[in-house]
Amino acid sequence: MQRTIGSDLGGFVTMRMQMRLAALVFTLGWSSLLAFGWLALSAPASDPPTLTMTNALLAALGGFAGLWSWLALRRAMP
Repeated sequence: MQRTIGSDLGGFVTMRMQMRLAALVFTLGWSSLLAFGWLALSAPASDPPTLTMTNALLAALGGFAGLWSWLALRRAMP
């Protein structure tokens, strides 16, 4: 029998489903860090600063999501 997490969900979320979700967030987080980080760093000087700041914030959020999901995967591994 699989372990379940989240009593508020009635045991619907299994450990396997949580690991799949963390792997998906890991991939999307680090790829958004790379994509938006590149946009923020390679923006020409003629671009408005708000666009560069938005790209930098999205890159930081992607990095945070990637790091969080990596930690979740490491914690779930036996």
